[in-house]
Amino acid sequence: MKESMKKLVIVLEEKNQQLFGSLVEQVKTAAKALDMETLYFLQRDNESSHTYEQLRNMDADYLVSFDMAGFEMSTLTEDSAYNLLYAKQMHILFQNDQKYRKYLQQDLAMNLFLFIGDECLFKQYKQEYPHILNLEAMPPLALGEKLTEEQQRKNGEALRWVIEKVYNEIETAGILKDRLFETSGLCALDK
Repeated sequence: MKESMKKLVIVLEEKNQQLFGSLVEQVKTAAKALDMETLYFLQRDNESSHTYEQLRNMDADYLVSFDMAGFEMSTLTEDSAYNLLYAKQMHILFQNDQKYRKYLQQDLAMNLFLFIGDECLFKQYKQEYPHILNLEAMPPLALGEKLTEEQQRKNGEALRWVIEKVYNEIETAGILKDRLFETSGLCALDK
């Protein structure tokens, strides 16, 4: 029986559509190489009602966001709603923005990975937020509406690295777990 295609959702704020447009295309290309369906979630400015429900109903296996798009979605206890999503998440941060701090001080789910393309900022955040287990350095990304072919190529390689890193880590863990149950004679329901 063929396994169904994995879904990757790209979360982007409406105001950043042009700025991150070429990065979105690079994510789509990387996802396609891993045989993932790509869905697009555009968070409209000043529209927060039902946003989390809409995102959850997309039933994503993986999620990529740029510049902490969607982090303002919160639970009744003011925690990030991203903590409630099943999807393995890759959030790509670009700058030392004050708005990040509010979210980075919270406890974040184990399936949430934060990637930073600035080595100095990565070291600073690693020191300031030791409770974030999945904080990773990544190759830097070039931003802008008109990028050179070389910048686009490097962006593509960096985003492919991010997606493959999380994908391989998650999928390998799942395969190892399945093999463990197979060799032990147990099944997931026996636990």
